[in-house]
Formats: sequence, C-alpha cells, structure tokens
Amino acid sequence: MRILSCTLLGVISLTASLSAAQIRNQTEAQQDGLGGAVKSVTTLRQTPRVQWQQPAGPTLVMPAWCHACDYDQSGYRTRSGDVVDGKFIGESITLDRDPSGNLISRHAVDAATGKVIREERFGPYGRTELDAYQNGALITHQVFRYDENGKPSEWLTWNGTGTSTGRDTWVWSKDGTELENSSWAGDGTLMWRHTYDPASDRDEMAVNEQSGAPALRRAALHGSPASFWEASDSPDRFGQSFVVDRGNGDMEVRACHRATGCAVSRVHYEYAGPGKLNPTSAEWRDAGGNLQWAAYYDYEFDSAHNWTHRKVWVVSPEQTGRTLLEEDWRTISYWNN
Repeated sequence: MRILSCTLLGVISLTASLSAAQIRNQTEAQQDGLGGAVKSVTTLRQTPRVQWQQPAGPTLVMPAWCHACDYDQSGYRTRSGDVVDGKFIGESITLDRDPSGNLISRHAVDAATGKVIREERFGPYGRTELDAYQNGALITHQVFRYDENGKPSEWLTWNGTGTSTGRDTWVWSKDGTELENSSWAGDGTLMWRHTYDPASDRDEMAVNEQSGAPALRRAALHGSPASFWEASDSPDRFGQSFVVDRGNGDMEVRACHRATGCAVSRVHYEYAGPGKLNPTSAEWRDAGGNLQWAAYYDYEFDSAHNWTHRKVWVVSPEQTGRTLLEEDWRTISYWNN
C-alpha cells in the first residue's frame, strides 16, 4: 500500500505522484505533462482575483508546469522560464553528450545576464552532481548516488562554504518497492525515518526534533492507522498526515493529532482520456461525504492530446459555488511538424 506524507504531496501533483524511478524514466517534457515530440511550449494564463487555498494533501489544481520551455529531440529542456511583457525571463540550458549521445553534463545560465545558475553532471542512472549559483557565488553542492539496480540510494547536500546541510537515503526491494527513506540534518541528527514491510503491509514513520528527541511515532496497517503518538500538541508537524492511494482515482487522507486522534477524508479524481495527465475533476470530501474542496477542468486538445486551452473552476468552504480560478492557453510546436 503506497503511503505518502501530506507534506511531501504538497510539492508534487497527484499526476506526478510517481516513484523516483518512474520519474527518472520520463523525459523532461513528459515530466512537464506533455506528450509527443514537443519542441516548445508557451503558456498564457489569466487569473481572476479569487482566493483559493486547499489543505495539505493531494493537489487539486494541477499547474501548467512550464510556462515557456524549449526541448531538444530527446525531451531535455534547453530553455525554461516565462514570458513577461513579451520578454523571456528564465534560463538557457546547454547539454553536453558523450560520443554515444548520452547526456554527461548540463549548464544553465540566466538568459538576461549570462551568469551561471546551475552546473550538473550525469551518469547512467541520472544526475550525479549539482552545483547551484547565485550572483556568481556557489550556494549549494549536491551529490546523488544509486544502488546496483539504478534506484536512488543517497542524496547529500552542502552549502556554499562546504558545510553539510543534510543527507537522505533510500532502501529498495529487488522488485522496486521502497522499503525505507530516512533524512538527516547537516549535523547528523536523524530527522525522520519512513519504513514499509511488504509482507505485513505495515508502514511506520518516526519523526524527531532538531535535538534528536522523539517527536512523533506513527504506524499504519493496510493503509489505516494502527497507532499514533506525539510528544506534544502541534498544528502542523511533519508526519501527522498521510495519503493512501486506493487506486481508480481514489485517495484517502488521514490526519492525526494528539488531542483529536485520526480523521479521514477522501479525494476522488476523474481524468480526460488515458493516463493521469489531465484531470477533469478532483473532489475532496470529509468523512461524512460532504464536499469540502474541488477543482473542475474544461479542455481543448491538439492531435497529440496536449491541452491548448483550459479553464479551471474551484469550490471551497468559502466558495460553495463553482468559481473560475484560471484560464490558460498553450502554444505548442513539435519536432516532427
């Protein structure tokens, strides 16, 4: 049973709720929600003045991932940013390949100033190193390592002066199931550990304070809470909430707190066409089945089934009727045109 903490789901959409291995096997154009041999995409967005905020959990309003992007014929970005008042704001990207055509490094510069933004190195399984810069100064150095099957095994980060800022590790089964994911602070303190036992379908999360003292312990069996403990009351502690993917577009959100126990709500998605790229509706209901938050979509598609126009309406406890949140137009060109 696949479980994700709500804090993690807050930075990815449901349509992108893939394992690290799945994401690595997609082109960057596919990661941006595009199909076919896309050469470029430009998005124009109109947003009425609507207040919209959903709770932590599966994303209901799916963003247009790249507003102005160019891609090479293998799907890597060569330009990424936005167009503001007719001017491109963002980064230009140069790709270096070995004689066999494999990507070995990538260089991103500010399109306006030419200053270096990012330097990356690649190996057979994906990115191995990253250096990020701000105003010419190094601000982070990162190293990515993989196991013998090409699964992510370690991610290490340092700041611009060479001080460690953290470390994450993964353990995978031979069939690709994530068995453990742990995160340490720069000083070596274990911040949290998430484990899964496929034999019992038991999922456990242990979260610590910055001092290393226990802050939260949580266990779930078959996706339902089995035990929950917090050292103190907190409105927003990592690990309190988690999401269970029940399949067929159904997600369960479990929110646990020391004072109130664990409450359940449910999110259901419907999609346009095959796959999970383009939702037509996303509805979040409480335990009683009452609609709390929702997003509804209307699309126009091109021949590659990429949307070229869409409208997004939302519902919330403050806006019980469908309210237009945004309207988007996309101009897409293809390499085979």
